[in-house]
Amino acid sequence: MLPVFWSIYGLILHFSMSQSNLYIDVGNSAIKWRTGDSKVFSKDIENFSIKALNQSSTPWLSAVAHPDIVQDMSVYFETINIIKPQQKFGNLTLSYDDPSMLGADRFSAMLGAINHFPNHPLLIIDIGSAITFDVVDK
Repeated sequence: MLPVFWSIYGLILHFSMSQSNLYIDVGNSAIKWRTGDSKVFSKDIENFSIKALNQSSTPWLSAVAHPDIVQDMSVYFETINIIKPQQKFGNLTLSYDDPSMLGADRFSAMLGAINHFPNHPLLIIDIGSAITFDVVDK
């Protein structure tokens, strides 16, 4: 999942980079996070404590599992930006009839890849708890 995390980070970097931003990826088995100027931190779900997160003026959250942790983060932070797949976002149009069926991690990875390699056909491979392949055509 680390490559997806970097794609999420790259996507958000494109829109708004600030040292006060906190980027969080809640996966099936681990939570990863970083600020604009920090290394990536990672904890297994069982060993994660929300107190490990820096208070931030602008947290960005991608979550594919653990709605209880997402709820805890929504309470912990005054405001939080939760990334949710959309049918159309910028140059990306999803083939899914229901965008909510696509994980926020895969959606973010596609957007990050488009940001780094615009106007190119792309194959995005994510290896985490599952292995997924997403194709983006021009």
